[in-house]
Order: sequence, then structure tokens, then C-alpha cells
Amino acid sequence: MTSTRNKAFSKVLCAIALVMAIGFAGACKKEAGADDALTASGSWRYKITVSVETPEGIKSGYAIREMSNSRSKNEINLPQSVHPAKIKGEAVVVDLGARGRLFALLTGYKYGPDHAKTILFDVFPSGSGGDSAAGIRFYRDLKAGPKAMTPGQYPVLVMFKDINDPKTVTKVMDIERDINQPANVYIYNVKADRFEELFGKGVKLKEITMEMTDEPVTWSVDQFLSWLPDYYSQQLDGQKFQTIDSLYPVASSLSSGAFSAGKNRN
Repeated sequence: MTSTRNKAFSKVLCAIALVMAIGFAGACKKEAGADDALTASGSWRYKITVSVETPEGIKSGYAIREMSNSRSKNEINLPQSVHPAKIKGEAVVVDLGARGRLFALLTGYKYGPDHAKTILFDVFPSGSGGDSAAGIRFYRDLKAGPKAMTPGQYPVLVMFKDINDPKTVTKVMDIERDINQPANVYIYNVKADRFEELFGKGVKLKEITMEMTDEPVTWSVDQFLSWLPDYYSQQLDGQKFQTIDSLYPVASSLSSGAFSAGKNRN
């Protein structure tokens, strides 16, 4: 009887050891792979180019930004489990010479302050979202040439009447959602175009395009805005927070974070 029990006990121990060995081997395999069935991580870069028609010819500028993200494929689909992508990059600057400079910000008309880290998913949809494991794989491997953006996908466009005074920031376009459309239809229209008013006769937006790229992230906006480092912790009107009664409503709605994000400022 004792011998039979010992044999049964030995079989149980062997079975447990086998399960543990299989589990350990699987864990080692997962650890060795940077990207397996359970996780996905990666980074990718996109290029925004803004082209403007002027009497002197086409003027353009571009910015290259980097996005990165990681998450588990098997995470519970709850709001707190979402991993928004990180963004590193700057606004586009189009130098129009004596006419001034146009800035295409990291904020946008459709997604507000999340524009720069969201709009790629709108222009080049993956079919599985931008924050999912499948989406991360899609965008880190995506190769796509220039694609024209629609008004709803535009970044906020601004200029400064006095480049040395952040309070003089002025919107060059107003774009609003068409409220006459069904709730699930998102169509945006240009409500005001101030290109000629602010830059002179014959000046107008030609197009804004987005494409994927392997080029390095661009850092140049602070060459045009020497005061930029002073406004990461305050709005451009000098107040700590945005206020509805500000004498400078556009400046009150923006800080340096709308012009540059993710740069090591130490």
C-alpha cells in the first residue's frame, strides 16, 4: 500500500515539475522577444508639411515628430488601461520673409491639445485603433507617402503680429464642425480665412500634407521664438491658467506646449 502511494505521489510531483518547466520555458521565450503575442511596443515618425501660395512663389515648412507607445494585447479594455501615445516634436514654421511667419501648432481643430499624438490615426487609419497592440504594430511598420489633410485634420494655424510679444498671437484660420450633420458625421468647414488680411494680398494656404518618414525629429521653433522657454508653465498672455475674460483670448488659450513637446530643456 505504501509503495503504491509513493508511486502515485511521485507521479504528481513529476507532473507539477513538468508544468513548471513548460511555464518557465514559455516565460523565457517571452522575455527574449521584444514583441510577442502578448505585448507590442515601438516608435514611428511622421512629417507635416505646410505649403503657402504667395506672390513670390510657394513657401513651405515642415516638422518631423516622433510617436511611441507600448501595451499588452491582453489588457482589459477599460479606460484606465489605455496607453496614449507619447509625442516628441514641434510646430511647423513657414517663413514668409517680410510678410511674417506662419506656425502650424501641435494643437488642432478636431482633437484640441491631443492633435499631434492623435491626428496620424485619423489620416492613416489602421482599422484597429492607434493605442492597441495591433495598432502599434501597424504604425511602426507603416510606409506612406504624402497625403493631403482635410480642414478637420488641420493643426491650428497662428501668426504673431509682433514676434517678440507672445500676447500678439493671432489665429489665421477658424475651422468649425458642421453642426447640421448627424451626430456620427464629422465634417469640418473653414469659417474664417485671414491669410490675406494678415500676410498680404495673394497669400493663401495651398495644402497641408502628412507622410511617414525615418528622418530625425526637427527642433527649430525656438530659433524664431526666443521667449518660448518662459511659457511652459504659463499661458501666452502671462496668466497661470486660461481665463474667459482675458484681454488676449487666443494667447490665453495657448502655452509653449502648443509649439514644442518632448524636448530635453535642461
